[in-house]
Amino acid sequence: MSNQMRCFDASRSDGLQRAWKRPFNKFEGLKIGFDVCWGLGYVVATLFFVVVEMSIDTIIISFCQDADEHQGSAQFAPSLLMETLDGQGEMQRLTQGS
Repeated sequence: MSNQMRCFDASRSDGLQRAWKRPFNKFEGLKIGFDVCWGLGYVVATLFFVVVEMSIDTIIISFCQDADEHQGSAQFAPSLLMETLDGQGEMQRLTQGS
């Protein structure tokens, strides 16, 4: 009977040691998942802002081209863009290149 008791205690202590190590493995798995999600989010945000920057550049370039073709006054620019650039003297700076 005492041999059986020793086997039971040994298996129990081994099981406790394995249970003690499990939360750390789960935490490392969560950390890897968090790092992967963070990395993907960073890449998506970076690509989004590259597209936004490119669209702003395209709007400004098309405005400048329109102003060059019509001797300094853009005809096809939206009214909000014209108001924004007229109020700050930015249209002359953009169209003259200085």
